[in-house]
Amino acid sequence: MRRQILLIKTYKHKSKIKQRNENI
Repeated sequence: MRRQILLIKTYKHKSKIKQRNENI
């Protein structure tokens, strides 16, 4: 359970970085 939450957090963080790169 904990591992899944951590995975989701990292995934969201990566998606945020991707969006930022696309905006630039």
